[in-house]
Amino acid sequence: MELAKKWYARGSFIFAHFGYSMTEHISVDWILKLDAISGEVIPFQFPFSFTYEGWFDIIGIENGVFCIRYSEDGSPSRLAIWNPLTNRGHSFHDPLQQHCNDCAYLYAFAYFPNTLQYAVLHISNADEDADNLTLSMYTSFTRDWSFQLPCPGFATLLEPRCVSIKGVVYWLSSGEYEENQNPPYIVSFSIVDCTFEQIELPPGSVSHCQSLLVRHGQLCMAANNHDNETFRTDVWQFSQGDRSWTYMYWYRGQGPSYRPFLIVHEDEIQIMERHMGVFGVEHINLTHFDIARYEVATADRKTLQWIEYDENVT
Repeated sequence: MELAKKWYARGSFIFAHFGYSMTEHISVDWILKLDAISGEVIPFQFPFSFTYEGWFDIIGIENGVFCIRYSEDGSPSRLAIWNPLTNRGHSFHDPLQQHCNDCAYLYAFAYFPNTLQYAVLHISNADEDADNLTLSMYTSFTRDWSFQLPCPGFATLLEPRCVSIKGVVYWLSSGEYEENQNPPYIVSFSIVDCTFEQIELPPGSVSHCQSLLVRHGQLCMAANNHDNETFRTDVWQFSQGDRSWTYMYWYRGQGPSYRPFLIVHEDEIQIMERHMGVFGVEHINLTHFDIARYEVATADRKTLQWIEYDENVT
């Protein structure tokens, strides 16, 4: 309990990456660092000097350490591990070495349990004619991409909503589901024993948009269920022991698009929402983000930051 209090006293932070979907504007991306409790904006800057042609993507953050994919001036990209507290980092080869909106999501970042060693995962088609994907892994102790492993048939490319828990990376096969498609599921890969698993989603959740979360070191899934006016998210928690799902609670969001960032406490959730304005009968555009804290037990909602943007910001 005392250790938990000390960790809580250090604070929790939200890092939100805002940028333009138009490639000519990639140099004006920015990072917003917020105190997850108070919403206070805290100064933050990467240790890179970006020119107009530079860009970056955050692959993941774990133990307060960033894994970043970047190019300072439009030259071939590199990957970097960076600790903002010590300002120490290490950069290494990026197998892709190009900028595209989807490339960042082919990577995942995870720490080996109870160590200071980490791994970066990359999943791709090693050969255009190959039926299955190939996983490559860079580790802090080998300092190269020499480890490669054929993926099982159920494995899919990594995607932005992946989470890492105790050396296991989890990601969704799909966030959307149509009747003529196969139901989505969760793929996991353990960097400790290098094994894949397929996890089915809880019943009644496969037809909605999903997000993966972490609560007390356990995998959770949030499924959005909404129409044009009401927004509801249901949260389940996964038990690795008997591979079962337990329904936890639900909460309501606002705006046409929203998703949970993280579960700060047992029943406090950080939410990021997109809101839109209507101009005339046919023209609708998105106008601002709300980053809010939602307490499930009391349904209290506190806006931490209100961020205005134009329709090209993602």
